[in-house]
Amino acid sequence: MPELDLPQRQATDALMLTGFWYRAMPADRVDRHQLYKALLLEIPLVLGRDQAGQPFALRDACPHRGMPLHCGNFDGKNVECSYHGWQFDAHGGQCQLIPSLTAEQNLKVDRIYAGSYPCEERDGFLWVYLPDPAPLSAGFGKPVEAPGPAPVIEKI
Repeated sequence: MPELDLPQRQATDALMLTGFWYRAMPADRVDRHQLYKALLLEIPLVLGRDQAGQPFALRDACPHRGMPLHCGNFDGKNVECSYHGWQFDAHGGQCQLIPSLTAEQNLKVDRIYAGSYPCEERDGFLWVYLPDPAPLSAGFGKPVEAPGPAPVIEKI
């Protein structure tokens, strides 16, 4: 059987720029208990501040049906998808609740994650660390740690 010459898949430029901190949004534009959308390296993000004012960044797609999480609700602790009400911890992305589960269903929601990214406030901006892509799998796992803090911008 002859070997087919299939076109080679090339990585986008965005994939070559991972492993760095990026300024995602001016910090003064992000209020507590609100959700904001951002796009970094073609990755849709939802940004916000928890009830203590700490910033967070999640992938802006519910792992259940891909609905944008920025369209959902936020109680200061958990981000709730507007489609089926799945709730995710704002900082780690770990699923906290699937409202449609019954007592007889034993699905382990703690194994489900929305993508989470390290996020820091520094020099008037929210910074998000975008790690190198993980191997292809059926979703996201535990959050990735950034190798160090967000960069300090030299003050003139």
